[in-house]
Amino acid sequence: MKRPEDHNTIARLAAPQRLYPYVTECALGKQHRLPFPTSTSTTTKPIELLHTDICGPMPVPSLGGNRYLLTILDDYSSYSFTFPLRHKSDAAFVIQDTVTRLERQTNNNVIRIRSDNGGEFTSQALDDFYASKGITPETTNPYTPQQNGKAERLNRTC
Repeated sequence: MKRPEDHNTIARLAAPQRLYPYVTECALGKQHRLPFPTSTSTTTKPIELLHTDICGPMPVPSLGGNRYLLTILDDYSSYSFTFPLRHKSDAAFVIQDTVTRLERQTNNNVIRIRSDNGGEFTSQALDDFYASKGITPETTNPYTPQQNGKAERLNRTC
């Protein structure tokens, strides 16, 4: 094998050429989304609007074997409910039970329920329940938890 006389030729061949003067991966990682506009929806009585979300799976199950938490937040009073769940699929039954109980206790009707676009909140059982009660489900766009900010903030305090 021949040895090159000029050792700088090897260094020039091995050096990668950058199109930009800075590392593009770092710049892309530091980008932020534009802020979402603040919500203008207001409620005038308790349980008119409920925010729901599921937190989990938790790395360690509870003593009862639960790995998820369902949180429900009343928009008017900021009163929150937290329910432990073994499976995400249990959320539909708990939401139905809680809405029915709250409507009986307060003599008010739930008008809207805001949740993320998860499968546990968009099931056929919940759609039928919402239709029978006259509840309007509001779901967020995929991968935008900012649109359900009150529920996400509640999950950070649990």
